[in-house]
Amino acid sequence: GTYGIVGGASNAGKTQFGLRMAINAASAGERAGLVSLDMKEKDALLRIHQAVVPSIEGNRWRPDLWDSSLESKLRDGLVGWRESIDGELGIDAVPVGDLNWVRESIEKGIEAGVTFFVVDHLQKIRVEGVRGPADRAELISEALDNYCDSHDVTILGLSQLNREASRDRNRSPIMQDLLGGTSLESNAQIVIMLDHARYARDERHHHLGRTFVMLDKNQMGPKNFDVAVEVNHATLGYREALDDEMHRWPELTR
Repeated sequence: GTYGIVGGASNAGKTQFGLRMAINAASAGERAGLVSLDMKEKDALLRIHQAVVPSIEGNRWRPDLWDSSLESKLRDGLVGWRESIDGELGIDAVPVGDLNWVRESIEKGIEAGVTFFVVDHLQKIRVEGVRGPADRAELISEALDNYCDSHDVTILGLSQLNREASRDRNRSPIMQDLLGGTSLESNAQIVIMLDHARYARDERHHHLGRTFVMLDKNQMGPKNFDVAVEVNHATLGYREALDDEMHRWPELTR
């Protein structure tokens, strides 16, 4: 029954964070679903396949470099991944959608037994007859929160920041920087921010990034603390930094 938001600037890793949470939920035995307003369904599947089938080199996924010899690697890799999780992960994705499409996707998932939803790109949800970002954000937030309350499901919404906050790469974001401001986060029980100001790539391993996950709102426990994480862009992985690694992370102060 929890409605949460993950916010961050463009390319801060929100989609990867959401996919990792959905995969974690599926691995824990729940039915998980991804509702995306940024990708076509086949593109969303491709991102997951690339992450869970490491036996295929990254550049070979391009259509012009793909060949039939890779089909067995893809099949075996996906079978191995499916066998490693106890639950299921479903995907519903369109490049552009409105609030009614999101409602239909969630309702379809609930009927199929989905208990954990990730809704990607809240800022792209259109609401008929509503133009102002604050008004749109309020309607979207209320709709998602109502599903959590009435159906006892978890929904994690992913949202960009407003333009000013996204441009400022020297300041850590706060939840009021979300597109629509307090209208978007008012109904959320949990708000997590990804810190683009303290993001850094590993100089020797460019697929690894380091940043901080900030818990800015939590109605069910502690809040206002940061967790240093390593992001593996090749595997959709997130992991907490170990104490002896902390000297490699960007400056801790906000």
